[in-house]
Amino acid sequence: MLPERSQKHCPVLCHAFVTEINTKLEKKSHIRSRSMKKVESKAYKELLAEIRQKRKVHGMWKEGQATWEAYRNVVRACRDATRKAKAHLELKLAKG
Repeated sequence: MLPERSQKHCPVLCHAFVTEINTKLEKKSHIRSRSMKKVESKAYKELLAEIRQKRKVHGMWKEGQATWEAYRNVVRACRDATRKAKAHLELKLAKG
């Protein structure tokens, strides 16, 4: 537990700390290049395409137009792409 003096000053310190972090984040967001944003949007579009493909093949499999193995391969590829996108997002959030 903090001493009594520290408890009184804690809101002031917390406010100063939060404002410092916000200013650093704003500066970093301006540094980010347009090409990086394009890469991220392209990766997002590819992930959506994987999910759409999975839905399409699932419908085909249910109708008997695709084999279970084909559906299974598409699901594995979609799962792998989702896992990679999630890891990339978590890494980006951790870096700040």
